[in-house]
Amino acid sequence: MIDRRLFSILLLGSAGTLGACAAGGGPSPGGADVAAETGPDMLFISPMGEPFRAKPPAPYPVVAWFKQADKDGDGKLTLDEFQADAERFFHVLDINKDGVIDHREIYYYEHKICPEILGQAYGALHRRRAGEARLWLAQFGGGGLDNVPTTDGHDTASKAPDGGRLGDKDAPLVGAAAYGLLADPEPVQGCDLRLTGAITLTDFKTRAAQRFDILDDDHRGYLTLKDLPETEAQKLMPKPRHGARRV
Repeated sequence: MIDRRLFSILLLGSAGTLGACAAGGGPSPGGADVAAETGPDMLFISPMGEPFRAKPPAPYPVVAWFKQADKDGDGKLTLDEFQADAERFFHVLDINKDGVIDHREIYYYEHKICPEILGQAYGALHRRRAGEARLWLAQFGGGGLDNVPTTDGHDTASKAPDGGRLGDKDAPLVGAAAYGLLADPEPVQGCDLRLTGAITLTDFKTRAAQRFDILDDDHRGYLTLKDLPETEAQKLMPKPRHGARRV
């Protein structure tokens, strides 16, 4: 597990190392490639794995995701809106439009759309981070390893976790865990419910419903921005004066 103090130092000192930022601080458009060694200071990875990037003094980019998903703009993100946003991102990931996210599209997601999942945001530590992520998934993924090239040149990438550790506050800070609302190191692979290597839209929306239920822990039927948990990365951002919560 990565030492949290080291993570703090790396996060706060890594301006320009998280990847290219879409205009306006929103997500990378249409699955556009991002460069791992240049870019903004802040990263948020949505519950379904979509990266949102922004530079201060813009709000932490959880705001951009929430406003995008909250289609009617009433400040309440319902299950229907949550799943609709998941479906939109599914079609971004389904590059060949065959209705399935396969291992090639997972590879593209992990290396081009959200390379931070493999630890590339940390420069010299990216091989170590990628190795830790693969070790975690090998232990808890329940499916062994596929032969997919990774950043360190080894032909090994893991099957998806079954989601049983989502929301686990003691889960290791690997992959997307530090930048998301749930302790899920690889949110897209985590949608491979049948561990077949082929994620359908039904799989994706089913996992979306499960993740919504975890976040809606008081069962109101909607989420609000102010009640969302802070990500580990967000907790390390400088806080505004007068005790106001930074979003």
